[in-house]
Amino acid sequence: MSSLFRRSLNDAQLALLSLFLRPCGLDNRAWQQQWTQELRRPYGRVIQDFVKRGLLTQPGTDLRISIGYRVVDLKPILKRHGLKVSGRKADLIARLVEAEPAEAERLAAGVECFVCTETGAELAQAWKDSTAARREEAEQQVRAVLERGQARKAGQIADRFRDSLPAPMDPRYSIGVSAGGGGPRAIGANVGGAEAMLAITSAPGMSGQEVAEARVTAAEDVIWGRSFDAPEAFKARAYTELFRQSNQATLGKVKGLGLDKVGVLAAQDSCESCRRIEAEGPYSINRVPELPNPDCTHSIGWCRCSYSARFD
Repeated sequence: MSSLFRRSLNDAQLALLSLFLRPCGLDNRAWQQQWTQELRRPYGRVIQDFVKRGLLTQPGTDLRISIGYRVVDLKPILKRHGLKVSGRKADLIARLVEAEPAEAERLAAGVECFVCTETGAELAQAWKDSTAARREEAEQQVRAVLERGQARKAGQIADRFRDSLPAPMDPRYSIGVSAGGGGPRAIGANVGGAEAMLAITSAPGMSGQEVAEARVTAAEDVIWGRSFDAPEAFKARAYTELFRQSNQATLGKVKGLGLDKVGVLAAQDSCESCRRIEAEGPYSINRVPELPNPDCTHSIGWCRCSYSARFD
């Protein structure tokens, strides 16, 4: 039966189904619109079709309440029924279900959430495992070309994998492939950052071999939009180079707009030197201060100042 279902579902439908391997509510309106585009059918109708075909079902009363209500919502309800309001969320729900089953069912009825049935879970997990295997293959290819210094080719490999994912690019939907804090679907924009990582030749307290390995790993992290998994000394160099590249790109855009001045934005917890640079702006486009600030003394080890066309 599952093989028959698998042939009747496309990648986008299987991707959507995989979100319900654990009980969860429906997406917000914006994501529903994106899913509708991917599915080429209204999101709500696809969910209804999953239910009719026995691929999705509603979870139990306790799980629906847990998904739909916060502790702050539940305590007044329990108090109204003369029940204790101490304990964890699960304790509150269990107390309500046991003492006031009709009230618990009423609350649960207002929560629209679903979970895969056994058949649905088999299909969804198979799709997820297949996609994870393709991701692993893409990771290996990216690593291999980065070891040869080919950042652009690595970006193209990652692009192809991301573009093959039928679901909207959100970390929940991408089998561990994040766009890096809500970044663009395409990875091509990260190639410059990967090139900057590969160009690092030294870091305090690290041998040449350690740096060689760390810079490839850092380039991988940039390509896939991940946080750096590197020694602190190398991480400081890596972030400094990324901020330098980003600032140069911003400066180029400001010049392209024909503006003759540029401001500097410092992070809220910046050091005194960075705050002073921000306060002394705006600057003539031809006499901007160097960023990242070489005199930055922030404890994290790198300057986070940025150029800005806005300085009012």
